[in-house]
Amino acid sequence: MNCSHRQHRYQSNDIIYPKKNSLLKYESPRLIVSHDISDTDYKKICRATLSPCFQPTSLYDTNLNLFDPYSDLCRPADILDFLFPPIEHIDKNNHKYILCVSRHPATKTDVYNLEKQLNRRLKQSQALEVGLCNHRRIIYNECFDELVRQITIECSERGILLSRIRNTYRQMMNDYLNNYLSANAYAMRTLLLNEEIKIKLNNQIDHLQYDIEQIRKQLINTEDHFENILKLHSKFKSLNEYRYQTINIIIPFELQQLRTTNKLLKQELENILLKKLNINPLERINKKNEDELENIKYE
Repeated sequence: MNCSHRQHRYQSNDIIYPKKNSLLKYESPRLIVSHDISDTDYKKICRATLSPCFQPTSLYDTNLNLFDPYSDLCRPADILDFLFPPIEHIDKNNHKYILCVSRHPATKTDVYNLEKQLNRRLKQSQALEVGLCNHRRIIYNECFDELVRQITIECSERGILLSRIRNTYRQMMNDYLNNYLSANAYAMRTLLLNEEIKIKLNNQIDHLQYDIEQIRKQLINTEDHFENILKLHSKFKSLNEYRYQTINIIIPFELQQLRTTNKLLKQELENILLKKLNINPLERINKKNEDELENIKYE
């Protein structure tokens, strides 16, 4: 069967190549040249590469026998193109290239090299053995794709079943990743909220500490004022005590002294008068009693 795909060699910046050390094997890039679309052979060979907007279709669509795995018209190459859509590239010269996965079956050496390359890449990328690891996931996906390619070439039905397992596994890993990202986002929001609350509490603590310092200053001023008041009180108290002593002790004492002095003076005066006037002792006694009564009356 002839095809208008021609093998060409171009510089590396003109055409695309599979990723270096990729576990999934690809064919050499092929240049797609203009051709009569009505050619049946060309459409059969290039039907998976002609449409740049090729969309996957259900494998059990009865309207498309091409993607029916139990149809005689469906070849392993077509299923490979469906499971691994060809990569298209247009260079600066407007040349269109197509890159498809390898159609060659795997040998024991290929399987051994695949295992060896898998272990080497896991070691080089320092992939984690447990937990979510993006490097390990990419490497495992490539290895899974290579296994699907090898099994699809041997048996299309088993390849399709394995591809469904692969899709389920990827969906499960995507769900795990989404849950992990959601949990991280929630943890980050919680952390930011806690930091915001911490900042607010620190501001409140600073404000309360400032209030405490102000209250302490007021307390010190109040204590000083209270001490001054106590000093004034003690001073006034001592003054009042002095006044009390003056009124209740000193004045009565002086008054008693004055009375005694007055009494002595009166006696002297009476004696003098008696001597001069020659008053009888009886009259003198009566006079004295009258004076005492007057003194008691005055008191």
